[in-house]
Amino acid sequence: VEEVARLSLDSIGGVTDQLCHSGRWARRCTSLRDFQLHCVDSRLRQGAKFKTADGEFRRECVEYAVMKNSTSQPTMASCAGASLSVGKAWSCFAACNASEASVEFYQRRCDPEANAARARDLQKRFLEAAAAKSRTPPAEITFIQDCSKFRMCRPDRTRGLNYCHRDHHGICSYCHVKGTFRFDERRVVNVPECRKDLFKTGGYSSARPACKRGLEDTACCSYWQCPRRWQFVEEWSVCSAGGTQPCGRGMQTRRAYCPMAETLGDCRLDIGDPRPAGQCGEAYRAGVNSSELNASCYAMSECKGLHCPWMPNCVGGATAGCHPSSWSECSSECAWGTQTRSVRCSLKGAEDEDLDEFCSESPRPATLRQCLSV
Repeated sequence: VEEVARLSLDSIGGVTDQLCHSGRWARRCTSLRDFQLHCVDSRLRQGAKFKTADGEFRRECVEYAVMKNSTSQPTMASCAGASLSVGKAWSCFAACNASEASVEFYQRRCDPEANAARARDLQKRFLEAAAAKSRTPPAEITFIQDCSKFRMCRPDRTRGLNYCHRDHHGICSYCHVKGTFRFDERRVVNVPECRKDLFKTGGYSSARPACKRGLEDTACCSYWQCPRRWQFVEEWSVCSAGGTQPCGRGMQTRRAYCPMAETLGDCRLDIGDPRPAGQCGEAYRAGVNSSELNASCYAMSECKGLHCPWMPNCVGGATAGCHPSSWSECSSECAWGTQTRSVRCSLKGAEDEDLDEFCSESPRPATLRQCLSV
């Protein structure tokens, strides 16, 4: 039996594009189990309950679920008497699309047309993977660079001279490394530049050249890894929690580009995606040394919108709606006293969750006033 192609469903379904953990530890999920336990999107926590290391009970994240508390779920009664058009795809459960808790790939599972499109997409991916596998060229022969055992091949690390590499015949011969502290172009006439894999295939593990600092000249440091990092071309975006007055938990992004892409290649191969929890879009061009053309990469971070409005805290048999909530009895029966009332942040969460932080940037209603009893 021959394996034609293999694809990761976690990658296709978007599980590994989801954000796991938050704050300084934010990153993309690495597997389905990682996603189930650590995903940040609270809408997806519709799965089985489990106990965390802190002793708390939480629900696992799921790739797809129809939320139980949704009012848009259809019932069998709603299908009674429905008319069908011959030859037209139709589903009584199309209404459940509005109540889905789902990663992007599985959205609209109630829609037959969307399911057919998903099947076509999977077929296309498998065909492309199979075609790529059949055209994979054989691996190139790699010579082990062990020329340092010869007496003549004792390098001058500061000048980048007297290194030796094996040429395409496998014979050790002199070569040089540019970009060292005391490199002199005049001393390398008719001496070729060393192979780029010299230090990665067993050569001179304890005699790396002394490269110039910084990225003014990448000819030297490019033999293993130059000290570069993602450059950001803008500040963090407005929190996605809602408009100019964000309320609740959201995400923010900022664009990044890869420096020295023309000479050093794709940053992701050396230093990974932009941090925290960044990624690159389809338009990313790793070989373009321009902040305008290769900046389709971005970093992503969780943020909090602190502009939620305050609401009256309805307790003790308050009237329906509590707009406004009632003041307490005056603290004095025959003179000046005080009255109180409580307020709460309008953001909804767990019953015992303190969400006042999300209203901290909004004007807080008065909770204390004077009163006079006569």
